[in-house]
Amino acid sequence: GDALVRGFVYYDQCKDGLIDTSDYPINGVEVKVACKWNVGKALVDVYTEAGVNTTSFGSYIARFLDDNFIGCKATLSGQGFNESHCQLYETEPSQARLISRLNDTSFYLVDSLLSHPAQPKTFCLPRSSPSPAPLQAPSMMPSEVCSFFDEVSVCSYEIWTRPWNKCNWKVVQPDTKVADAFGPYVASKYGIDMTLWEGLQGKGEVYRTLLREAIAALLNSYNNFQFEYPTSVIFHYMDLAIASNPQQALKTALQFKKANSGSCCGLTPCY
Repeated sequence: GDALVRGFVYYDQCKDGLIDTSDYPINGVEVKVACKWNVGKALVDVYTEAGVNTTSFGSYIARFLDDNFIGCKATLSGQGFNESHCQLYETEPSQARLISRLNDTSFYLVDSLLSHPAQPKTFCLPRSSPSPAPLQAPSMMPSEVCSFFDEVSVCSYEIWTRPWNKCNWKVVQPDTKVADAFGPYVASKYGIDMTLWEGLQGKGEVYRTLLREAIAALLNSYNNFQFEYPTSVIFHYMDLAIASNPQQALKTALQFKKANSGSCCGLTPCY
């Protein structure tokens, strides 16, 4: 069978090794993915390399026609990076790990590659390492009316499923396939036929809840650039959740649910 190797590339402006709101995905940079095979009784190492460019979401996918390799790693080539007055620096290569198989295709995920400036940007502050705050369920449902003084407009999955809000879907549509919106790793879990509208109806099971809240988060990110999770980060967290255990998947679902539960939702109904 063949193999798909997927990952993301971010520009780590504060050079702290973390992906946060100060960082952004890099578009058009070349990533080299090298996979190793052992051939014959002598166990001779044979490498196959693929060069692929990142999308506007900072993601890349490399396809190999044979999935019987020992391992793969991804590195930045430095080609195609256009950050003004900055040179591309990168962290260590990232190793690919198998997360699932669908039919004759194996899906591998690579931890995000980070590039960074020679020195942290001037706006960066020293970073401490506080313990993450416990997740709490939202105490109220957002209204569909936002005032001038309200926070960023965000909408829950219930609001996105109302027929009169379909005109507010941007970039993707209700009949867009989950596989097309989220990519092959998520498709390996949910199949290639489910639509985003169907995914929004999910409940009663961890991975259906995860998909429901991820779709709502995706719609919020397309609808408002100030949403807590940028689109590329949503893709990244979904891939990691699919690759991990149900406990981590539930945690990710709750994180998305919390982000989707703001004080108001500013959609304009289309009656």
